[in-house]
Amino acid sequence: MSEDPSVGVTEGPPVELNMGGAIDYAQMSRFYANNAQVNVSLFEIRMQLSFVIGINPQNGNLQAPETMLISMSPELAETLYRLLGGALGAYRRDYGDLRSPKRRLGDEKQSTGDPNPATETIVPRKPRRQFNFNDEE
Repeated sequence: MSEDPSVGVTEGPPVELNMGGAIDYAQMSRFYANNAQVNVSLFEIRMQLSFVIGINPQNGNLQAPETMLISMSPELAETLYRLLGGALGAYRRDYGDLRSPKRRLGDEKQSTGDPNPATETIVPRKPRRQFNFNDEE
C-alpha cells in the first residue's frame, strides 16, 4: 500500500497551474537541492532531494538540514525524465555543455604517484539499488 500522499503537503489555498501560460512563481514553494537519490519499488519511484552542507567527520554521513521526498508513479517518472531531457537539451543549445564535476561525493581517489592532482584516477562508487515491495508482509 502506498503512503498517504497528503503527508508533508503545505497547508493553504491550492496553487492554480496555468497550463501553457505564464507561471506565477510567487505562489510556489521553493527548495534548492544539491544532492539526489532515487529508489524504486514495484509501484513507485522515490526521489530524495537534499541540500547538503557537509559531511560528518565522525561517521562520513552527509549533513543535510533540508530534505524532500517525492514519490511518483513509474509513468510520471518517465514523463519527468523526458521533460528534464528536453530542458537539458535546450540549456545545452542556449548556453553550451554542462560543467562536469571531476569527482562526485562518494567516489574514491586512487593516486598515480604523480603530484599533479589532474592525473588522479577517480573510481566511481558502485550504485545501490533498493527494491521495496511494500505490499508483501
